[in-house]
Amino acid sequence: MDQLKSQCESLEKQNTEIMGEKEILSKNNDLLEQKIANLEKANEDWNSKHAELKKKKRQATKQVEEMQQKLETMEQTLAQMKTDMEQANKALKQTSEQLEMEKGNSVAKAQTSRELQQQLQEKI
Repeated sequence: MDQLKSQCESLEKQNTEIMGEKEILSKNNDLLEQKIANLEKANEDWNSKHAELKKKKRQATKQVEEMQQKLETMEQTLAQMKTDMEQANKALKQTSEQLEMEKGNSVAKAQTSRELQQQLQEKI
């Protein structure tokens, strides 16, 4: 009987220890579940921020591409304007030279006309 009582006390002691360990394991399990939940939340937050940053990067890339396209168009327009102005300047220079030549011819004709008039008057 004493042996049974001793075994019973030993089993109760083991049971108490096991229950204590079970309680500790349960608390640790709760802590692990909380940490897992926190990690999942942090992962969701990170994924959300990552997706937002990717979206902003795509928008910024699109804006840069649009600006580059506008810049290329402006450069082409400026190059065409430069060519047009150079051609207009060349045409203006040619016209000025032609007008100078015509002015010289006009002056020479007027001089010749006066000389002829004078000769005519002298003959009359």
